[in-house]
Amino acid sequence: MAQPRSLSSRTLELIQGLPTLRAFGRSDQGRREIEGASESLRAATMRTLRVAFLSALSMEFLAGMGTVSWPWSSVSAS
Repeated sequence: MAQPRSLSSRTLELIQGLPTLRAFGRSDQGRREIEGASESLRAATMRTLRVAFLSALSMEFLAGMGTVSWPWSSVSAS
């Protein structure tokens, strides 16, 4: 939760300081900082989603295999 808050605070700070940055010709640096923070947040979000989806996929696969093998396990035991 710290990254979205950090990104929003950086963006707000950039917007508030934009006139000063423009006056000194540094508005591109602020844009690059926001782009870097956005990319960092995107990468962290994608890592989290990758883990969540792989975890769900493996759980679904194991549940499916348990369901598929269930009738045959009782037949061979009879």
